[in-house]
Amino acid sequence: MEECAEGTERRSQPRSRLLILRPFDNSASSLQAGSGRNGEGPHTGVKSAFVQAIMRNTMKARVKLFAALREMAGESEIELDLPETATVAHVVRELDRRYAGMMKSGVPIMIAVNAEYVSEDHTIQEGDEIAFIPPVSGGGL
Repeated sequence: MEECAEGTERRSQPRSRLLILRPFDNSASSLQAGSGRNGEGPHTGVKSAFVQAIMRNTMKARVKLFAALREMAGESEIELDLPETATVAHVVRELDRRYAGMMKSGVPIMIAVNAEYVSEDHTIQEGDEIAFIPPVSGGGL
């Protein structure tokens, strides 16, 4: 402790510490135990409790893409691991992340969950099928 001019004691301030952050890949495959550098680690071949907890709080949903969206993604169907509380908005953000701005094209897209049109605040359930349908134009007769 240091003594102040008035004769009272003052506590020293703790020193700041520098924290260096590295990019973190939170995809399910990178969270597998032992998937670190060269597949080595203390839990090689065994899922850690942390990974198991994360995987317990997820669900699977199938996404179907049509027309221009299918062409942008290069595939017509995708299986996603989503948080238990996911909404259609979560799926939109995930597609946008995976396929570099796919959903920011400004084109109005209809979204259906299990063959019923829904809004982005619709909650996804385990095993749901989410379809993204862009406008389609056809030729005349």
